[in-house]
Amino acid sequence: MKKLTIIRAVVTVALAVAVMILALLCFDENGQTPIVEIEAPVRIVETAMPSVSALGATAEPAEDASTEAMQPQKASSSVVTNRLGTLTIHGQDIPIADNVGEATLEKSPGWMPDSAPPGERGMCVILGHRNRKHLRPLEKVEQGDMITFSYPDGRTVNYTVVNTMIYENPSDWRLPSAVSNTLVLVTCYPFRYTGHAPGKYQVLCIKN
Repeated sequence: MKKLTIIRAVVTVALAVAVMILALLCFDENGQTPIVEIEAPVRIVETAMPSVSALGATAEPAEDASTEAMQPQKASSSVVTNRLGTLTIHGQDIPIADNVGEATLEKSPGWMPDSAPPGERGMCVILGHRNRKHLRPLEKVEQGDMITFSYPDGRTVNYTVVNTMIYENPSDWRLPSAVSNTLVLVTCYPFRYTGHAPGKYQVLCIKN
């Protein structure tokens, strides 16, 4: 019985010491309860390209990975159900859709409906990704090069490249003023860039 009493006393003392140590740990050197600041997790937000309202024109198409093969290929037109025609740049045929909706631009470049149709008076605007199935051939176009737009019914419109412009800051991008039959092709820049390329690349063409 005496032995049991001693054991209980030892346990009681040990618990008391543990409580005192725990209490001391809960106070700082000034005797105040320390406030532990928990840092909020860092949220990384990827900035998208300007919207239609921000540019006064149309949204910049989302970028595809720049690690795709760079060899010129014939772009498949089987997925373009709303096809307006075909753009030929440096021998590569690129299907062009009749709108610039997000779902459309995932498959092919598109014609901006608010602009003039290819070949008609005014400014025709076509937007697309910078990958090899979209507007990657623009990377190598030069002043004087010919670009052809072909309608499904066989009509063709030939244009000559007269100017190329790089806009490193997308807020500086503006469509040119059109006084005659022009074609404006717009994609992202730089062409070889991982993720969303920050700038725009614009090619201005005049109808032959």
